[in-house]
Amino acid sequence: MTQVEKLGDKLEELGIDAELVIIEDQNTSPEFNEFSLNQRLKVLRIRNSGDFLINFDEAMQRSSGEYILVVDSSARVSGEFLAVLLDKALEGYDLVLGSRSGKTGLRTLIAKILVRELSGIRDPLSNVFIARREVLENIELRTGVSTMLAEIVIKNRSARIAEVPLKAHARRRNAHVSPQSYLAYLWSVLTLSKFRVVKFALVGVTGIGVNEGLLYLLDNVFSFYFSGLHLLILPVASIIAVEASIIWNFTLNNSWTFSDRKSGSILMRLLKYNVFTGIGSAVNVAATVGLTDYAILPDYLVANLIGIMFGFFINYFSSDYLVWKISGNRE
Repeated sequence: MTQVEKLGDKLEELGIDAELVIIEDQNTSPEFNEFSLNQRLKVLRIRNSGDFLINFDEAMQRSSGEYILVVDSSARVSGEFLAVLLDKALEGYDLVLGSRSGKTGLRTLIAKILVRELSGIRDPLSNVFIARREVLENIELRTGVSTMLAEIVIKNRSARIAEVPLKAHARRRNAHVSPQSYLAYLWSVLTLSKFRVVKFALVGVTGIGVNEGLLYLLDNVFSFYFSGLHLLILPVASIIAVEASIIWNFTLNNSWTFSDRKSGSILMRLLKYNVFTGIGSAVNVAATVGLTDYAILPDYLVANLIGIMFGFFINYFSSDYLVWKISGNRE
């Protein structure tokens, strides 16, 4: 008796139905036909219309099982492996995905870096997974097929998720990926991240304006009222301006960039933000001085731009991972 047949008996015993949803084109594997032999495993074939979102909506409307297996046509997996996924789901998981072993590529790295909610998933771009029906229901997908699983994970933060190793050779690589495809993928990932990195950068730009404007104002006011303390005027004005810009940036990031994350007290988040902003500023200065002093980049202005980039990434990722934390449920 095969693993699929054994699983069919188990489904019969538990009274559970499952469906294999196939977005079908000329590359669809004939290996999936073995599922049609099992009464508890319904095969639902949907012709590829070229519009993934339409295909997904059709699949959800036509399917009815408690568990749904989703397999992209580019996947090359056996029925036995899909049976393993379903068997794992029956242990009580809401979402079980086939996770490629080893390196998963640049796209996966980009997704896990920009979308904090995906950092605990080994292969958030897998195109082989099984989900409880309620996990897929009432989800309005906004991105494409390559980020379908990632979007499902993000919109089901409380779901119990498990991963089953999938050998790398079991999946077919695309022969050629166009620049337009990469740009579309990057836009999808930014959409999933709610454009946090873009918002964070825009907030930083406004913070520079606050810093510069307040420094100019304070320097003039202090010079008028405390002219006898001219040696202290600029340092004190600078400290106040820096802290004011930090508080400004924190306020905008708290209410806009990370508005959906409110773990811990606001004072603790502000304290952490101050600390990590200081670290980012130190990295900025160190990179600028180091690149200039060691003649790696003789132009100190260019070196400073590099330093600003380093500082920005330190500030952003510390904010994303440590200041505005998120909770997850990954196994």
